[in-house]
Amino acid sequence: TMTRKKMTGETKFTDRWNELEEECNKYKKFLNLNLNQNDEVEQYLNLDRDTMKAMDIEELAIAIATLSRHGIFIQQQYNYHARIVNWINANLDMIAVREIDQYKDSYLPFNAKRLLVINNDDIAIKFLAKSVEHKGFMDDLEKISEKIQYYSESLSGLKFEKIRRLKQ
Repeated sequence: TMTRKKMTGETKFTDRWNELEEECNKYKKFLNLNLNQNDEVEQYLNLDRDTMKAMDIEELAIAIATLSRHGIFIQQQYNYHARIVNWINANLDMIAVREIDQYKDSYLPFNAKRLLVINNDDIAIKFLAKSVEHKGFMDDLEKISEKIQYYSESLSGLKFEKIRRLKQ
């Protein structure tokens, strides 16, 4: 049986690991606090059809601008987590390449060998778990982004319809 290997330079990775943990905790606080307590954005993301129709052109423009600004922020957060996932995957690939020779007699594809290496390395397992966590954050951000886009487009359509009616 294979024993789990400790990665050389573990201190360097442990330091980076602690930085990632801190960033994840900040992000969790962001999700729980900012999105739920940002009353203005929450209000616009929960408008019903009648309320949207009752808004005047200026209110619609303000809502669109607020949602657009928040959408940019959400995209920045998504990109941040994508960079972390990419960094983790690069590290996992380096670990895999370093250790993959022990599976040279196996006819498994590279990704299967990569997972075997990861499974036998304590730090790699932690990196993989962190990657999954950040991908979850990215999924959450995508859903928020889609909702922002939907409401922005709906409000924009209403605004242009009201402007068109004023010109008639």
